[in-house]
Amino acid sequence: MKTLLTLFVVVVCAGCASQPWPTEHDPGTKLEDILTEWQEMRAAGLRCEDSDRHDNVRVDCGRLRDALERVAITFPQNTDVLFASAVLAYASGEREQAQFHLDTVLERKPDHATAAELRSRIAIEEGNLAFATRLLDQTIELRPDVASLREVRAAVAYAMRDWEEARKALNTAARLGAPAWRLDYHQGLVCEAEGDVLRAETHYRAALEARPEWEAPQGRLRGLWAERGH
Repeated sequence: MKTLLTLFVVVVCAGCASQPWPTEHDPGTKLEDILTEWQEMRAAGLRCEDSDRHDNVRVDCGRLRDALERVAITFPQNTDVLFASAVLAYASGEREQAQFHLDTVLERKPDHATAAELRSRIAIEEGNLAFATRLLDQTIELRPDVASLREVRAAVAYAMRDWEEARKALNTAARLGAPAWRLDYHQGLVCEAEGDVLRAETHYRAALEARPEWEAPQGRLRGLWAERGH
């Protein structure tokens, strides 16, 4: 169950740190430069714990966070800077600091969907499903059109073994335009948890057909086939 939940949440929130960054009350080109470097690092598949340099892409989350702190001194109320700081803190393994920044963002801007998604992810990882449920439901009330909020809500329902609620949230996400390949994978996890292996395989195959290089559905299929002696 823990392994499945980890896979579910990781895939649901894979885009949290790569969402478009709002530009209202723009703190200037410094923030843009920091985020560009961060996005280049992510695009190269690198993480904060990787080596200092890899294929000419520098990996130094501490330096980026220090740069963000300097920008924050000038723009202490700017939610863009706070959210960026939260993402980098989370990527660096400093979860409490990420929580602080995210809570501040949501206090100032309760409809900040990506902040709510990442804050909920942290709550799920900590096992605080009640908090995640409450935050997501509140944010969905404010932003009912955001598909990714429904996907994270499905993750919480999944963690609570509420398969019906998880499937309902995924179906709503589909109607709001969430990627079919991602939803197929999530539906596969729900079916597998329910014990409906054949339907799970159907969903995993659909996800794999759309994303042939995606390792997650490949791994789920290999595991299911191995259990059946294929």
